[in-house]
Amino acid sequence: MKLTVIVPIYNVEPYITQCIESILSQTLKDIEIICIDDCGNDNSIEIVKNYTKKDNRIKIIKNDKNMGLGYSRNIGILNASGEYISCIDSDDWIVETMFEKCVKVLEELKLDSVWVKVNTYIQNTNQYTTDNYYKQLYEHKGGLLYIDENNINNFPVNAWNKVYRTNFLKDNNIKWSEGLLYEDLEFYYSFYTKSQKTYLIDELLYIYRWHDKSIMGKTNKGLCRVEDIYDVTYNIYNNLVNDKILNKYQDAFLQLTERNIRLFYEIPYYTKRVNKYSKKLLKLIHFPERYSNIENFEYLLNFISNYKKIKLLLLKRKEKKHDRYD
Repeated sequence: MKLTVIVPIYNVEPYITQCIESILSQTLKDIEIICIDDCGNDNSIEIVKNYTKKDNRIKIIKNDKNMGLGYSRNIGILNASGEYISCIDSDDWIVETMFEKCVKVLEELKLDSVWVKVNTYIQNTNQYTTDNYYKQLYEHKGGLLYIDENNINNFPVNAWNKVYRTNFLKDNNIKWSEGLLYEDLEFYYSFYTKSQKTYLIDELLYIYRWHDKSIMGKTNKGLCRVEDIYDVTYNIYNNLVNDKILNKYQDAFLQLTERNIRLFYEIPYYTKRVNKYSKKLLKLIHFPERYSNIENFEYLLNFISNYKKIKLLLLKRKEKKHDRYD
């Protein structure tokens, strides 16, 4: 089997047909499609079941209960038989040549992953745009990308516009965070601190559907959980420690922490909880407690930036774990 497509499915009845049709229409035919039933309450899975009667490449795996994207993707990896893996969100769709072009690059260049450019479809306005979160990828000319400690925070971390080598994921035990929002961030860091070269195909081959019920749409409305941001950041910290590369990625991790503290303050709810988890993030980077003036947010962020310049980050306990909820 050349490629496994993993499609987690949860309450996407209006969109699942277009998603499945776009996968079945791929010019690369040697694929299997693993649909993970994440226990929604609409007719999404019934639609997929009808497709299984027409095409035996489609398999359905049912979760015991609603487990979220990260868990569902990990189940897909465990059951994948393809040489390569791609994760497609069930409300999106892809251009028919995407997988053929990705596999060609992977095999010719012997890479562990390949990216494609993203076209965003705005559901409410029926328009397409590239002037958004994925703009940097769109403006890139394509070709080889080298991801290291200097630029790891400069690229979109989403999983779904990429194809991965299955053995690389399994051999390095690379998984998505489970039960958390922002599950792609930990996966991205785990993958690209181990495989620093990829390739960007200079074509808009993945169409991301932006609508009110999408994860990113919810996040922008402040419905994300501050605990998730902290937990994912903590997991990244722990992975860097365990892989003995924390010193190498210390500046990148500080930049990530600063960015996530800023993200906290875009959430209009839970002020006390935001302050609590901001302080926990500052402990991760061993930021001096006497400077942790959460009430003066802009001052705090400016100080963190200066803190980076003088290289105080992680000097005392750079290879030592600390208690998660100290």
